[in-house]
Amino acid sequence: MSDQDEAVAKGASDPRGRQAGHEIPPDSGKRFRVLIVEDNPAMVQVVRFNLERSGYEVSHARNGQEGWTCALKQQFDVIIVDDQMPVMTGLELTERLVATERYAHVPIIMLTARQLELDAKHLHDTLRIEVLLPKPFSPVELVKTVGECLAVRANQVSASYAV
Repeated sequence: MSDQDEAVAKGASDPRGRQAGHEIPPDSGKRFRVLIVEDNPAMVQVVRFNLERSGYEVSHARNGQEGWTCALKQQFDVIIVDDQMPVMTGLELTERLVATERYAHVPIIMLTARQLELDAKHLHDTLRIEVLLPKPFSPVELVKTVGECLAVRANQVSASYAV
């Protein structure tokens, strides 16, 4: 490990602006595309800043209907969706996404202020929501979670080719 890598591991910024926990999975060789579906502009700004700083390509939709339209026009590697939004909720959007072949295996992270009301295991089992992240949350934790979801997905794809 280089001195620079050790400094980043300890939380220092590297010349590209990344910090520890803000890294795209190793050997990815590509910029992963993330769709944020969130109606709160301040939340979008924080999430977008941290994801872009970490090397992700980020798109944004203001509600579930816009998110659905974006998802049909482009392919995303991860979708971050707010639970409560106007027009179409995060749960409604997720139901639509996982019903398609295109998004059946794309990791979905749900942001919610209702964590105590929602059953994370049920949502994972029925809608394949990988992570239920309670608001408020650490942007660093969200970026780490996105990287972990991508790493798990990469391992699943690799394992399916090995069979």
